[in-house]
Amino acid sequence: TIVGAHLHAAGALVTTVAEPSLISGVSPDAMAEIPLDIAHAGASKWSVISIAGRALYACHDGIVAVEGSSPSMALSDRFFTREVWRDRCGAGLASMQFARYDGKLIVFSKTGAFVPFMIDLSEGGEMTDLPQLVASTAAVLTTSDQMYVVTGTTLRQFGGGSMLPLRWATGDIVLAAPAALAVAQVECTGDFTIRFYQKDRLGYTKTVGSGETTFYLPSEPRDGHSGLEPSDRWKFEISGTGRFKRLRAAASIRGLKDI
Repeated sequence: TIVGAHLHAAGALVTTVAEPSLISGVSPDAMAEIPLDIAHAGASKWSVISIAGRALYACHDGIVAVEGSSPSMALSDRFFTREVWRDRCGAGLASMQFARYDGKLIVFSKTGAFVPFMIDLSEGGEMTDLPQLVASTAAVLTTSDQMYVVTGTTLRQFGGGSMLPLRWATGDIVLAAPAALAVAQVECTGDFTIRFYQKDRLGYTKTVGSGETTFYLPSEPRDGHSGLEPSDRWKFEISGTGRFKRLRAAASIRGLKDI
């Protein structure tokens, strides 16, 4: 029984209540079915999409990515275990919808059953929660490559309008040996606050404005901060409003140039 389908390569990816299949060929009367070697049923007919030559669909254990005729769970495994996926999205699998925005995958529930999120599909890409996204459906206008969402009876441009506040944090960054960070550099547009943590201890907080800002990190308590000692476990948190481009930190100014 077919669950969903989407254009892919020279045909379509079709998800079913069992394994998916590729339907391919050069003309409608000469199509062939190629079962894919992955035993993951499709979760909903709206959660099948093709982005940058790769087809993706939601299953009950995560997200399956198909490149050519090779299916894989590697993308999903970067962000979810089976238990995490089911705890987070299990109540909304039947209403889950996929959309694409600027090469990224947007995942939301048409009924608001879970917090929407966005996954950057590039190598080393990140996952970002979108708690303010409320949508019953989404589509991309191909003439402008812009995504729109429907909220109630209103059509809204995704990524348009004024900037919204953001908060982003890394996980624990574990090093092979303790390292001292003495200088950092931030490039952004807007106003942001950066917090530097060592083993969950807040050591330093810095607020910056638009442009490129280079600043030193105190190694001893100063101005109400506890200071940053050498550590093998670091974490960074960024909050503010605007566009944040990058944060770099090193043991010296020369070290920043090598990043």
